[in-house]
Amino acid sequence: MSANSRLTVAFHLMTWLANKQLNNIEWIPSEQMATSVNTNAVFIRRILSLLKKAKLVLVQHGGNHAGWKLARKASDILLLEVFEAVESKPLFDMHHSILNPACHIAQGIQPALQDVYIDVENSIKRELSQKTVADLLNRTLNGR
Repeated sequence: MSANSRLTVAFHLMTWLANKQLNNIEWIPSEQMATSVNTNAVFIRRILSLLKKAKLVLVQHGGNHAGWKLARKASDILLLEVFEAVESKPLFDMHHSILNPACHIAQGIQPALQDVYIDVENSIKRELSQKTVADLLNRTLNGR
């Protein structure tokens, strides 16, 4: 199993746009962002469309000023908002197979894990609600 990198890419894009905002540069083409992430611009636009739907970024089509920018100041965008924009499913999932009904562990593991998973996800959300995109940019630029 491989981990999903959508959230990491979304944080990367938001931080990149925050840096451009800090330098008074607006309307960045997705191709430029794709170069930073070293991936396809189509993948970048998919992530950006999720962020747009959550009203975290704005898009402008055509002309000299086509591209993307933050919808608000980076200091006003919580990392939790980015998380909620791109992660529509729970972070953890249960078995995809039918468990052995004769095994006591198999019968009790899912309810036990459900409580653990809820606690972990709530902890993650609590942490993300205390940090902004500006905080992430600051840590990125300062190597921390």
